[in-house]
Amino acid sequence: LQEISTTTGIVTYMSDEELAKILKVKRVVTNDRLADDEIAVFRNYGTIGTSSPSTIEDYEITTNTDWFEVIGFVGGDLYSPKSALWINAPESGSIVCDPASQAFIAAGEAKDITVTASGEYEITSKPAWIAGVIDGTKATLTAAANSGAARTGVVVFALTSDADVNCTLVVTQLSGEAPGTISCDPTTQEFAAAGEAKDITVTASSGYKITSKPAWITGAIAGNKATLTAAANSGAARTGVVVFALTSDANVNCTLVVTQPAGT
Repeated sequence: LQEISTTTGIVTYMSDEELAKILKVKRVVTNDRLADDEIAVFRNYGTIGTSSPSTIEDYEITTNTDWFEVIGFVGGDLYSPKSALWINAPESGSIVCDPASQAFIAAGEAKDITVTASGEYEITSKPAWIAGVIDGTKATLTAAANSGAARTGVVVFALTSDADVNCTLVVTQLSGEAPGTISCDPTTQEFAAAGEAKDITVTASSGYKITSKPAWITGAIAGNKATLTAAANSGAARTGVVVFALTSDANVNCTLVVTQPAGT
């Protein structure tokens, strides 16, 4: 068995057991198949007896895992089964967050997250409005007060030894904005059968519009005044509803019941 130093290029001879200790691997085998989560290192050219490779580039690596740390080889030429060194990769770390999502109130609050990890871990990414403190398996996340729109972000916990082993927590926070308001005065309005226009006073915290109305009503908005015009009615008496709503939030609205007697 031979092993080459990746720093000096010096080839040394040792037993399987000695090399296993240096490489800190579970086993060193020859003339065997590549198993899951193992790597194989092959000579790229010639035989060991005829040339002395001195760099990592002199080898070809076949792998079933994205982890490898060492370069080594067993005596023989490139086409011999004994020209390969198989190395068991160490078990990968693990980390789990519980829960996987957390909601915070607009006023701000702290919530505890349970993080189960195979080793030390840290917070590698988070929104600016979240602060985090780690204490063993408990990570306390604190959301600052929110005076704006509702917001969402992601907190990433990762092993200190390997940032690729991580878990994510989705964090949300309710809006802290004061809800909008709108009111109609009056809340009912009757129109003559011949048709006529009536003014309605609409008091709103911001811009508003008519989102729903009967086909026989037309409307025009000017500031806090909404002028509704009913067409002449030549049929039976009719009733409908006009809805005024904030432009920014249609769920903030007020309703006006409109009626018109039968035409003659």
